[in-house]
Amino acid sequence: MSSPAVRCAIGIDLGGTNLKGGVIDDAGRVRLKHSQPAPAKDSSPEHIVAALVNLAHDLRQQAAALGLEPEGVGIGVPNFIEGPDWIQRQVNNLPGLNDFPIRPSLIAALGERVALDNDVMNAGLAEYYYGEGQRYERVFFMAIGTGIAASIFIEGGQRLRYILGWPGDTGHIIVDPLGARCTCGGRGCLETVAAGPAIREQALRLAASGLSPDLATRLQAAGDLEARDVTEAALA
Repeated sequence: MSSPAVRCAIGIDLGGTNLKGGVIDDAGRVRLKHSQPAPAKDSSPEHIVAALVNLAHDLRQQAAALGLEPEGVGIGVPNFIEGPDWIQRQVNNLPGLNDFPIRPSLIAALGERVALDNDVMNAGLAEYYYGEGQRYERVFFMAIGTGIAASIFIEGGQRLRYILGWPGDTGHIIVDPLGARCTCGGRGCLETVAAGPAIREQALRLAASGLSPDLATRLQAAGDLEARDVTEAALA
């Protein structure tokens, strides 16, 4: 007898820095994964959609080579989603998507079996069903990357949504009213001091000042620093 077909789907995460994708089975195992730079911040919505579609097609072809046939595509976007056409709102890190109805273009290219939600909602949902969240009924999930956001889950995986499908924009809580200007136009948001780019900027200042010999050594070797360098330096 032939073994039963493995149910799987394509997952894509559109970030401000990276575009990531994978093929995931219904047990939560990652069968394939890929990462590439995200479209430039000033990209047109058509260019961004094309990047999503091309990655989905590439992953589908790679899955076929493994005998897998994804049943649909799930996409995470780093912003608010409004209405049945998934109009993009407040896309601070990819402003070309602002006010763009993304659903018609995705459906035309990928078919009807496409789902879209906020990226941190998706990440939290995965953690709730397949990660450490399995042990708890209620989970608060926070993600720190190019931006900062959170999602909240209660019994049965129900997602709390207060505004435009989100529990609020955590990264834009003002923590320093006199601080740096944020991509949202505000000043002193949490993202300006604690997101990946802010951590990198602080690391560069510490390396240049000599206050962190470890970071200075890493900067000299690589010519730049990333937030992960700060994590590795702290662990060391």
